[in-house]
Amino acid sequence: MGVASVMGRIGSISAPFMKNLTATSGLTLVMTLYGTLTCVGAVLGLFLPETKGREIPDTIEEAENVDSIQLNNIKDKQNENNGKS
Repeated sequence: MGVASVMGRIGSISAPFMKNLTATSGLTLVMTLYGTLTCVGAVLGLFLPETKGREIPDTIEEAENVDSIQLNNIKDKQNENNGKS
């Protein structure tokens, strides 16, 4: 959420400069720049981890231990499945 806010502010700051860039080099360059940045952002979004059905960490300590918590949850599920057999 914070990263999106920062990127929005950077976009707001750069907008007047894009107007000047349009006047000097043409609208095609500016639209290509905006389109390229949008596509890069979309591709980078594909690398974000899936969080559906997972507990989201609330503190830094929990975030540092996410891998061990997930491994423990996987082991618990495997033990439950082995116990049902």
